[in-house]
Amino acid sequence: MGQKCEICGKPYSLSENLRGALMCTDCERQKKEKKHELLLAESSQIDGEIDIADRIAVISKRASSRYADAYNVAQTVDDIGSIIKVIGVILGVITIVGGFIIATHQEGSLPLTFGGLLLGIVVGVPIFVLGVLVSAQAQILKATLDTAVHSSPFLTKEKMAEIISL
Repeated sequence: MGQKCEICGKPYSLSENLRGALMCTDCERQKKEKKHELLLAESSQIDGEIDIADRIAVISKRASSRYADAYNVAQTVDDIGSIIKVIGVILGVITIVGGFIIATHQEGSLPLTFGGLLLGIVVGVPIFVLGVLVSAQAQILKATLDTAVHSSPFLTKEKMAEIISL
């Protein structure tokens, strides 16, 4: 027998069981709606006597600012990943060139040439791969933010397009 929702007692569906839910989808949806209502109520306490459109505008502005900051963080992480990739390439090339220079000044330089080439690859490739992983993490963050912005109930389509285009 499957588990039941802690709030309403209904048995979980297969997907709810798989994700290890503590409440059913209906109760989760009701909880989100109550949270939305609480945010609106909170903004009315902060802003005094204003109408619902003004409250939504305040919440929309706060959400827009939060998303814009998050996109800036994602872009910064992506830039750091690019810098790491460039550093990896530069260190690899310097190591290879250094190996070639040392090999030209020595007798029997073929093993030194291959050693310098191998050392350059061992130094440059892992650093470059690290930069790729950092940039990939930034792209994942951007994709997650795109989803969050697109599904936000506080933003208009125009505001969503403006935020995503940052």
